[in-house]
Amino acid sequence: MVKTDAVGRSLAVGVTREQVKNSPELDFDAPVSRRQERTLYSYYGWNPYWSPPTYFAAGDRAPVVPPQPGEAEGDLPGFSESETEAAGDPHLRSVHEVTGYYVHAKDGDIGHVEDFVIDSDAWGIRYVAVDTVNWWPGKKVLISPVAFTGVSWGRRTVDVDLTREQVQGAPEYLPGQVVDRAYEAIYHDYYGYSYYWK
Repeated sequence: MVKTDAVGRSLAVGVTREQVKNSPELDFDAPVSRRQERTLYSYYGWNPYWSPPTYFAAGDRAPVVPPQPGEAEGDLPGFSESETEAAGDPHLRSVHEVTGYYVHAKDGDIGHVEDFVIDSDAWGIRYVAVDTVNWWPGKKVLISPVAFTGVSWGRRTVDVDLTREQVQGAPEYLPGQVVDRAYEAIYHDYYGYSYYWK
């Protein structure tokens, strides 16, 4: 269980300093591979998120897609396990890597990824903060991950299933502001999303 302290800007985690000190080393410049994840999850005794019991589609969250029949656990479609492990998992990127990617609406560019809003209860990305300054001076907005339809690592772009007009009219987000239920209710009402917290 992770506990957050927004004021103190800290995370309290359920592991010891000794465990962290002796944990498997990771290369932060390389894509994360399933082998690295298996090693890490095994070391800490965590239940892997990719194991069948954890596949779900709840509320506004996108479903986790299980491997196709005949596909070995950890393999990517079209790759053997050894090829997958050598290349890392090309579907996993850090938020640091994705920050700055340009965002394409259904009818044109709308801005770039600036930040991420994390749900500390579900421990997942709840919203992506998008800076639209190149199109509408000074405005930043949040976009729910459910609106994202694709990503191009090579072009450093992400696609959303929204129009420029929808994004332009969305509630403004001020960097660092607390995203409380009142703001979320306005946000979800604007886009017509269901309230995930009910």
